[in-house]
Amino acid sequence: MLSVGRQLTEACGIPAQWKQGDITAGFDEKAELVLCSYCLNELSEVPRKAAVKRLWESTQNLLLIVEPGTPEGYSRIMSARGMLLEMGAHIAAPCPAEGECPLAEGDWCHFTVRVPRSRLHKQLKGGDVPYEDEKFSFIAAFRGEPERRSGRVLRHPRVESGKITLELCTPDGAQQRVVTRKSPLFKQARKSAAGDDFPAEK
Repeated sequence: MLSVGRQLTEACGIPAQWKQGDITAGFDEKAELVLCSYCLNELSEVPRKAAVKRLWESTQNLLLIVEPGTPEGYSRIMSARGMLLEMGAHIAAPCPAEGECPLAEGDWCHFTVRVPRSRLHKQLKGGDVPYEDEKFSFIAAFRGEPERRSGRVLRHPRVESGKITLELCTPDGAQQRVVTRKSPLFKQARKSAAGDDFPAEK
């Protein structure tokens, strides 16, 4: 993976210093942005909690943790979220608030990104489609003063004749918002996708 990472950054012309170490042991240096992607799922509970603690201690500004968009991945994200809040972090995304998650039991917060497949990727996956819809869950935590934020679109908007229905997570909890064609927000609602910001009803 280090080799692939080096090739990617070199191709982009990004200067980077690469180090290999144990994520649960911490790091000597701190960074403005710390990214932990698809790593916590490789750890059992005790080292996973140690890793989250070390990651936050290494963060000067923003910590981003990404996990697979499965119920298990979401559970790990929620555990990390709870730890980060206890350590004084504030949540930048996707949560518009820092209270209990308003999603119903059995549901989980996840988003989708379309990733192009290489020829090798298609062969390994045994598929013909030139892309894959990758589901992921994430938490972004920061140091600083929190601000009240708008809602977050949780699902692909449901478009019907003359109206669009959005499932939102808002600072006041889960909310279903119906935007009609006469609303000044109709154009924004039509262009919205899961993960986007959208004003919550007051």
